Amino acid sequence: MSESEIIKIAKTLKGRELEDFLNKHCGDNKSLRARIVGNLNLGATLAPSSSNTDQRRKPKKKSHRKDEIDKSDLDLFDATLDSSMSGDPSATRSSTGGLATGALETGDTVGKYTLVEVIGEGGMGEVWLAHQEKPVTRRVAVKLIKSGMLDRNVIARFEAEQQALAMMNHVNIARVIDGGIARNGSPYFVMEYVDGIPINKFCDQQKLDPESRLRLFISVCEAVQHAHLKGIMHRDLKPSNVLVAMREGKPVVKVIDFGLAKALQNEAKLTDKTMQTEVGQVLGTLQYMSPEQASLDQLDIDTRSDVYSLGVMLYQLLAGSTPLDQQALKQNALLKVLEMIRETDPPRPSSRLDIESEPTESISELRSVKSLKLKQILERDLDWIVMKAIERERDRRYESPSDFADDIARYLDGEAVDARPPTTSYRARKFLRKYKTLVATSLGFFLLLSAGIAGTTWFAIKANNELKVAEAAREETA
Repeated sequence: MSESEIIKIAKTLKGRELEDFLNKHCGDNKSLRARIVGNLNLGATLAPSSSNTDQRRKPKKKSHRKDEIDKSDLDLFDATLDSSMSGDPSATRSSTGGLATGALETGDTVGKYTLVEVIGEGGMGEVWLAHQEKPVTRRVAVKLIKSGMLDRNVIARFEAEQQALAMMNHVNIARVIDGGIARNGSPYFVMEYVDGIPINKFCDQQKLDPESRLRLFISVCEAVQHAHLKGIMHRDLKPSNVLVAMREGKPVVKVIDFGLAKALQNEAKLTDKTMQTEVGQVLGTLQYMSPEQASLDQLDIDTRSDVYSLGVMLYQLLAGSTPLDQQALKQNALLKVLEMIRETDPPRPSSRLDIESEPTESISELRSVKSLKLKQILERDLDWIVMKAIERERDRRYESPSDFADDIARYLDGEAVDARPPTTSYRARKFLRKYKTLVATSLGFFLLLSAGIAGTTWFAIKANNELKVAEAAREETA
């Protein structure tokens, strides 16, 4: 079959049919696949050729500081297998009928905020550090849609994020301060400025031990649980969206970027505009994406998808890598990676630690423990906790972030964890470890009491025997 014939047929296919068709007729011919994908207007993210590897893995600058962006973090993949996201040929036009013009620059004002510098940038929007003079003087973060990106889906997602943030009031979630329309027609909203760094980088820089990392991670779970209680699902949880800043000498977590936030109930609309997620559109970040998010329809996703992403984050905080590592991402095309997420069971965190390897020494050093000790720590209960959170079958995961956090708290308190099979010997060991002082004291008291009773009994028996001897002697004398 000629290349033109392949392209002609491919244009009539979608979803899994398209994937299977390309696999069959392109095989390992990466250049052919890239040309066909380009003719289908699918973008470079679907082409596995080495020439566009950098495009497929363009990092998303989500940190609030330019010099602290996670370069290894994968950007949001918005891969559409259909010829357009909405099927509307005018979808790339702005809501006012034309493309947005007049890109904003340093020194420009947006409302009462003066733009200072770009501190984060994604596929659809950018975040600016800005300065406010009145009625208070402070630094803020201003998020705007990029010039030329004002189509209805982008605006819908942008407004949904603003509404989602406005609905929440939690110490560990960045709060919305203001919003409006910039002079170039771009909607914007203003958030508190978080002068922090991604949670994995913070933990490594501070060389936090596993216990300290777990306590910090509980705050992340509490923030996501708050969002869920407000009817909001994040859908793009990853370290670069969880910043940590020092406040009065203590680390404070801030969950940011609800750009893919979704209302859990249809009646709880985040925006009046239609926001389409069609078959073939993959939303999320591959390394932290749940199996159900890796589906090409994404129509059946609930809060347990966020639990999965949280589990991957904890996996990375403890073991130094994600279940889906960089090598797997480099060696496989997007559709293959999505298949791996859906169908491959992730390895246990402890299995990532080869005790004699140099990388493991570095990982353990950043966790302030010896390599062997770190592996032993993970092999006990933490392997079970993490693996329960990232189960491929969501019915086997923790039901909520709070359940996840509660099990971590049980581990920290020395109690039996729900993630581990509840054998009698396991629970007995956990009880003895947690209450070893009480058990030792009780055992000592019991032994002392037993010794006292034994001594008293011995002396009683001895006295009784002596009495019998004396009585026998008197009888003989008489």
